[in-house]
Amino acid sequence: MNTRQIVAKNTLLQIGLNFFNLFAGLYSISLIAKYLGKGTFGKYGFITSFYAFFLTFLDFGISTVALREVSKAREKAGIFLSNLITFKFILSVIMVFVALAIANIFPFPQDLKLAILFYSPVLIFIALGSVQTIFSADLRYEYIVSASFSWRFFSLLFVVLSIRFNLGLTAIAVSFLLAEMVKCLSLYIYAGKFIKVRLPTINIRLWLTVINSALPIGITAVLITIMRNTDVLMLTKMKGFAEVGIYTVSTRLCDVGLTLPLALIGSVFPLMAKTYKEDLSALRNIHQKTFDILSVCGALFVVLTLAFADKLVVLLFGADFIASAASLKILVFSTLFVYLAIGSGTLLVVADRQILNMYFYLFGAALNIILNLILIPRFGFVGAAISNVITMFLVVALTFYFVSRKLKMPLEIKKLRKAVLAGAITLIVLFCLKGLNLFISMPIGILTYAILIIHLKAIEIEDIILLVKRKI
Repeated sequence: MNTRQIVAKNTLLQIGLNFFNLFAGLYSISLIAKYLGKGTFGKYGFITSFYAFFLTFLDFGISTVALREVSKAREKAGIFLSNLITFKFILSVIMVFVALAIANIFPFPQDLKLAILFYSPVLIFIALGSVQTIFSADLRYEYIVSASFSWRFFSLLFVVLSIRFNLGLTAIAVSFLLAEMVKCLSLYIYAGKFIKVRLPTINIRLWLTVINSALPIGITAVLITIMRNTDVLMLTKMKGFAEVGIYTVSTRLCDVGLTLPLALIGSVFPLMAKTYKEDLSALRNIHQKTFDILSVCGALFVVLTLAFADKLVVLLFGADFIASAASLKILVFSTLFVYLAIGSGTLLVVADRQILNMYFYLFGAALNIILNLILIPRFGFVGAAISNVITMFLVVALTFYFVSRKLKMPLEIKKLRKAVLAGAITLIVLFCLKGLNLFISMPIGILTYAILIIHLKAIEIEDIILLVKRKI
């Protein structure tokens, strides 16, 4: 199987999984929101944002460096990953105690403290799950797909049971912990076919080398987490859990839109790492094709969100959350910027220029905090959404500028312009059909967009198959 076929297979596998995750995830979050209500759902949103910081520090870019190194030196994968997992396990135990200490220091409601307590061991199982790096390095995404499927299936099952027996917020948190345990177990069963993991394996010199290499990526990840989650923490303090609940709905729906770019970049990253400094023509082609595909998909996501935000929120979460549509229509543009820039950001990592990403997000995190301090007191969750979009726009602009100037890999935006034109026309059509049922008008909108995209030649067969015309 050549590289093009491998990438196509892996991308299709991930897209298939992500479609399942899309529907299962939407169903799960819908059940949780309707069951908990705005106030308690705000606490759920706080928990995920709270632990996002610990998860970021737990990884700190180490997984990205591990994937890059294992892709380059497959024969050392066993000893490398054994060291990586040992280190992350020790770190995760420390993180659990830190998280619980913080939860006890601050005057959180008792049910929130209890949920934080029972959810905390998830850090340990996520650390152990780092063994999945071997599947990414070997381009064997079917194993990641299978493990992720099990996580989603069992998390949904446990959530349904928690709601059925009216067990409350803590049981919802435990549902995701149990699902993570199942996923971790399945990963180790699969990994046994490829490598031998020996725990504990301690090589402090290797740990320090990896940490040093990962430092810019890790700091960047922390800054991204600040940008993506500080608004929730600030909303909690300034406006209360009810507004956090409303805002969480819009952020979760936007997160759904990120499944495609994350799936594609997951397949592309190992290929970028292999082609860098070996075949710049192929690397340039990968970069451009990734941008073209995600431009078309991102424009469609924006159009559908702007046209159907109100109806989707009411359908999935109920009329109590209708206010979420306002922030969703704003936040969708932040998601679009991720579609456009994720390939260029990954290219900086592959080129070992990740320190540039760090500087971009340092600027973004500082700006985001300042904007939130200004906008949240006046506009609440809508102000948080506006802050997010302004920050992401500036970070993406900096990313494009440096990839073009420093790496000499400028992007052509011809297909992006065609996608925007097709999206604008589709949005006008959907506006004229706004009286129709959602399940009639949405397929019409998607079909209209697809016809326009094909007519304008904004996407071609080789774009979908993806990357290079020759073997790498």
